[in-house]
Amino acid sequence: MSLYNKFQIWLSIIFLILTTSVFGLLLHSSHTYLKIQQKVEMTNMISALNIALTPFIHQKDKVGLESVINASFDSGFYGSITLKINNSNPQIQRKALNQKSDSPEWFQKIASFEKLTESRVLMDGWMQAATLTVTNNTATSYDQLWALTLRLLT
Repeated sequence: MSLYNKFQIWLSIIFLILTTSVFGLLLHSSHTYLKIQQKVEMTNMISALNIALTPFIHQKDKVGLESVINASFDSGFYGSITLKINNSNPQIQRKALNQKSDSPEWFQKIASFEKLTESRVLMDGWMQAATLTVTNNTATSYDQLWALTLRLLT
């Protein structure tokens, strides 16, 4: 084998290693970004719902509470939203029927996202009036990461 062929093989191996490393780093940073984005979205959502639901809790308007929760839930980024009012038995609960991702199962095992659940106590003056619990839907994160992976591979 000539020196030229050895040099070509060596350069090809180095190029392959560098390309694989950059691909892995991009996927890792995107995965980390999506995890952080989920946490930020969850905090923003629960804070916005807290502000939007407080007047309806004060007025004890169940129809208003349901309409605010339905409007927030329609975005599709949340697996479930539950509002448990302290002084009454019924609770308002919305769950996503389709929490299935379009990405393959093996990909979801490699790049797993944890289900985040956050609860907040809603106040009516100085009294604890209700408990709001929001759970995220990880399917959107898997879909975004899978689409990025396909774009990087092409």
